[in-house]
Amino acid sequence: DALQKMSDKTGISVEGLQRLRVAGDDVGNTLEDVTSAVNMMQKRLGGGDQSALGALKDLGVSFEEIKGLSPDRQFIQISDAIRKIEDPMRQAAVAADVFGRGAAEILPLIKRGMDDVKDSAVSMSGETVRALYRIGDSLGRFKREAKGVLGEALTTLQNRGGGVKE
Repeated sequence: DALQKMSDKTGISVEGLQRLRVAGDDVGNTLEDVTSAVNMMQKRLGGGDQSALGALKDLGVSFEEIKGLSPDRQFIQISDAIRKIEDPMRQAAVAADVFGRGAAEILPLIKRGMDDVKDSAVSMSGETVRALYRIGDSLGRFKREAKGVLGEALTTLQNRGGGVKE
């Protein structure tokens, strides 16, 4: 359920989210840390932020090339380019230009790299996650309806003196 909602919110496939979760877990980043950085990156680049676009140019990453990629692939490609910067101060500055204030949170992930997870298999397919999401929604509706019916029945019993005590 959470993966599907996060996918709907970020535009990242559930498979991509699972890969980012694995990469983040290895360095202590939550999936929310990573997706917040991805969202900020997209806002900055898509909104024409000059410092973000300038950082891409400095990294040798073409905006035209990455805009056709999925958000998680954009993040991985940009992170890989930032990781290659040897000067830690410049690395942090470029990451901030691209990812905004949240860059400091994800710097451990950027520095570690994601080579081992970017093409790895994931535990659940998008189809499985969507099916579980639908099941969760159905169970939630059933629970709400059951509470309503049970509440009505208990109130009726109590009003008739059916012995239900508070």
